[in-house]
Amino acid sequence: MTLPSTPEQDGMTTTVTKPRPRRGKKKLIISLVVLLGLLVAADFVAATAAEHKVSQTAREQFDLSDDPSVTVHGFPFLYQALTGEYGEISVSAAGVPVADMLRELEINANLRNVEAPLSDLLSGNTNSIVIGEAEGQVKIKASDVGRAVGVPDLEITPVSERRVRIPEDEDDQDDAEARENEAEDTTAGLRLDGTLGLAGQETEISVFAILTLQEQQVDVQPRRVEISNDEIDTVIPGPVQEQIFNQFSVNLDPGEMPFAVTPTALTAEDGALVVKGTASDVRFGE
Repeated sequence: MTLPSTPEQDGMTTTVTKPRPRRGKKKLIISLVVLLGLLVAADFVAATAAEHKVSQTAREQFDLSDDPSVTVHGFPFLYQALTGEYGEISVSAAGVPVADMLRELEINANLRNVEAPLSDLLSGNTNSIVIGEAEGQVKIKASDVGRAVGVPDLEITPVSERRVRIPEDEDDQDDAEARENEAEDTTAGLRLDGTLGLAGQETEISVFAILTLQEQQVDVQPRRVEISNDEIDTVIPGPVQEQIFNQFSVNLDPGEMPFAVTPTALTAEDGALVVKGTASDVRFGE
């Protein structure tokens, strides 16, 4: 009787392939992704809760009509919360009224190197929050400036200080370069455009002025004016010019800067005047 030959006897070999543990690896990856998602979600929820609590407390301390916007930068939030040290926190509020004239101030502050225990943050005890460095700014909108000078349709455009003092002999590009070369300090140039009723005519005017920061107040000093209507173009009678200068010579007081910031610079931008300043080693409650 002859037995059947094996593959080895026939000079052939066979390879047995073991099944790969693909399902196990796939489950592990899915589990890690889900865990990561839960950690990110928990971090987001904790950051949102802290931001909301600080926002409510800031509203009460600064006597605001609405909660300001508070953002804790950096990830993860929980690590910063556990250490009690935060790289940067931003606080901003819009539509802030000051006295009767200024009703739409916009306040922004960037707080760096902030020390705040998580328990105090969640309980709203902002008096214990120490700010290593604060940069703050207050924007005075064109609508508020227009209310102060009696021109409802007032528009604000930044220009160089040279363009204010010298009749317009530069194009827009040259003036933009001139403004870039001007360092931020306590003076700035701007153009105020609007409509006035002069001699029974609706007249478009452009007032070129120098802004000056005097302590915490903004002084607007007109230097020259251009007007245009159906009968007058650029040529301005002396009494009319004096009347416009008197109307546009105003002093704007936006009040104290947030977080004990000391005003150090003044700029103009499209649609607003901006007061800027810095402070160091202050407490949130200030």
